[in-house]
Amino acid sequence: TIAGDGSTFASEGYGPQVGIGQPKAIAIIDQTMLVGDSNAFRVLRIDLSSLMVTTLIGGPTRQSGIENVPTADAFVWDPAAIEVAGNGDVFIADQFFKRVYRIDYATQRFETVVGAAAVGEGQLATSFANTRSIGKIDIGPTGNLVFESEGIIRTVDERGVLRTIAGT
Repeated sequence: TIAGDGSTFASEGYGPQVGIGQPKAIAIIDQTMLVGDSNAFRVLRIDLSSLMVTTLIGGPTRQSGIENVPTADAFVWDPAAIEVAGNGDVFIADQFFKRVYRIDYATQRFETVVGAAAVGEGQLATSFANTRSIGKIDIGPTGNLVFESEGIIRTVDERGVLRTIAGT
């Protein structure tokens, strides 16, 4: 067992003795595993050599829209997918708020990259009002974020512009 003692409360400490409520997403970066726990509204970080579990995202404030804050102060309601870009940036899909967040590798700051206001195709993805749940996310061959949203596949280019690849 890497982490999880069968209890439903997410905590920190030695992995096999730590509760993990509802792990929905997992990603691995080098010797670190990231686990999205939607029961605890957190993304946990597990050091695979020591099995120590710490909180990456899951601050004391439970509200969306917190931007450009350290990851410990950020909030994610339902971390359903996690993907890591080649440069180390971490992308997290939040099914409840219908957004994709990014942790900037260099600054360790948390920000929204998809979802917020009421525009769409060809506009900045941060202004895109997504009314559908975001499922899978991935990083395309050119480094663009690609995501699935209830049968529609979209991409966000390096300028942050949203494009539909397939679906209606």
